[in-house]
Amino acid sequence: MNIIKILLLFPLKAYYFTIGKLLNEDDRISMRLLDYFPTYRSAFVESVNQLRRILSSATSCDVQGIVVEPTNFCNLRCRHCTTQRSVREKKGYMDPRFFNKIIDENPQLTCIILTRNGEPLMHPRIFEMIKYARDRNIYVTLFTNGVLLEDDAVLNNLFKSSLNEINFSMEGVGNFYEHNRGVAYDRLSKVIKKVLRERQDRRSGLKIGINSVIADDPAQAKNVKKEWNGKVDHVTIEPLMGRKGILRRNPCRTLWRNIVITWDGEALPCCADMGRKLHLGNVREKPLRQIFNGPSVRKIRSAHLKRDFPEICRYCDPYFG
Repeated sequence: MNIIKILLLFPLKAYYFTIGKLLNEDDRISMRLLDYFPTYRSAFVESVNQLRRILSSATSCDVQGIVVEPTNFCNLRCRHCTTQRSVREKKGYMDPRFFNKIIDENPQLTCIILTRNGEPLMHPRIFEMIKYARDRNIYVTLFTNGVLLEDDAVLNNLFKSSLNEINFSMEGVGNFYEHNRGVAYDRLSKVIKKVLRERQDRRSGLKIGINSVIADDPAQAKNVKKEWNGKVDHVTIEPLMGRKGILRRNPCRTLWRNIVITWDGEALPCCADMGRKLHLGNVREKPLRQIFNGPSVRKIRSAHLKRDFPEICRYCDPYFG
């Protein structure tokens, strides 16, 4: 990033930093928003989105970020993963032409997060999809268990795709990791170190992070931070999605911000809806923007504003929105 661009973006970065400090219950805000909403226009739209929530409006301004599920197949069966062990849904891979169509019809998109109920790297054309989004200046983040990156060809394609950010998922280190994931921790550790070396050798701007959920013992997630802090760009620790937490008190920010699209086009309010209970429509049949402010979404937002939360949302940890 050249000096002129840094100077031009300084007020925006300062704005996000201030927001992050004011909302100190969510320390990811100042870290993430500049990546996800990197222009003054996108920052304005996101601000209006959240202002409408604060003013108790069930409509939002525009959808700029989406979570996309490239596939719900996974190469692991982790002990903590409800979706792979108990959620019964049709399995498949997103058609890359459908993925491209979403992007083409929504030039306002600024970020895409590749995750949900599967391992994104299992999609046979995942790197083509990433490249298509990146060529249109969309920030792309991928969450992975990392095992498939043992293959040098897969790793090479990852860097060639111009992916912005990769986050490796783990719940602990050493024996606990192996107990939970069913594979040796040393395999993942070697992969992360290899990706770090490749980044340096290629002089790549790829951000490398670790996402650790609290599966059983909170100390295990802290061990992840202890081992990897300072080696990767960031380590985040979050509650296990879908596990009952404290009773929700405030409307969810995510409802006014983005939307989830499954591999077959189903639109959902967020990743916490693992069983597809809150149907919003299908992006194959209706435009994304129409669904984002459609009657189903407005109904859920209105319920949140009245503190009459749907069952899925009622005990969802505030960390997720």
